[in-house]
Amino acid sequence: MTEIDEKKSMIFHQRAGKDTGEFDWYHLHSDHESSFELMKSLSLPLVAIEGLMAQETRPKLLELEDGILIYLRAINLNHQADHDDMVSLRIWISEGRVVTTTKKGRALRSIEEVVAATKSRNKVKSIQDLLCILVEKITDKICSEVESYDVALDTYEALLNTKPERINRQEVIEIRRQSAQIKRYIGPQREALDAMQIVFDTLSKIQKFRLKEQTERIARYLETLDVMRERTLLIQDELRYQTAEAQNARMYVLSLVTAIFLPLSFLTGVFGMNVAGLPGLEVDYAFKMLMGAMTGLSVVILVLMKWSKWF
Repeated sequence: MTEIDEKKSMIFHQRAGKDTGEFDWYHLHSDHESSFELMKSLSLPLVAIEGLMAQETRPKLLELEDGILIYLRAINLNHQADHDDMVSLRIWISEGRVVTTTKKGRALRSIEEVVAATKSRNKVKSIQDLLCILVEKITDKICSEVESYDVALDTYEALLNTKPERINRQEVIEIRRQSAQIKRYIGPQREALDAMQIVFDTLSKIQKFRLKEQTERIARYLETLDVMRERTLLIQDELRYQTAEAQNARMYVLSLVTAIFLPLSFLTGVFGMNVAGLPGLEVDYAFKMLMGAMTGLSVVILVLMKWSKWF
């Protein structure tokens, strides 16, 4: 096995398997300038080369004359990468050979884990074992990501009725966006896993069970993502409702204050006019009388509001 080198067109070459199941595994950069010539040197058919170097892919399985082409998507765990920006993994399987490709700068942790597993020939005895382990590792990362969203929503739902101000609204929106993006790919991925169980007629019962288990896991988390979308909408609706309620309460208080001070403002406006003939200008206790009248008027207004159950 050559060491993993992300700078070259061939990231690594691994001789794996056991006994009659031995095979060569090549992992390449699909967008390296020398990848095309390297694939030609491996005697890959043109249709396989085009598939392995495709720019845009969606999960699917294609059964071709010289082999099988598989597209999968995996969680992007690279530094400063968005996890919902899922990495495309292209797989070409033919007799005694597996070729996988990813783009530069979009390494897959699942590949590194499978490489470690291939060192034990009891774990990876054949191409079918390699495929099962690779699918399991990819699915594990997807499920962990979806579960992290689920836990975050559980926390926010618990805060709704206690401390809604601690809910990060932008993060709720981000969870909804990321879950929708992941769902976009794992739906077709489930169909690709179903197709694997049909196309690979050399799968043992255990290998079929392992692939079926991953298919069912993907199906369960697809349902979780559907529910998650509804949960994010409910959280956003509840936050909007609580915000509207708080604004209405503030406006109601302002309305009550206005109702109390509007008559008082009228009186101060009338008696503040600088014109002849205003009553009380020559009376020493006129100011006290006006203040008493305004206080009494305020009390009457408050009593009427209370009696009318305004507060």
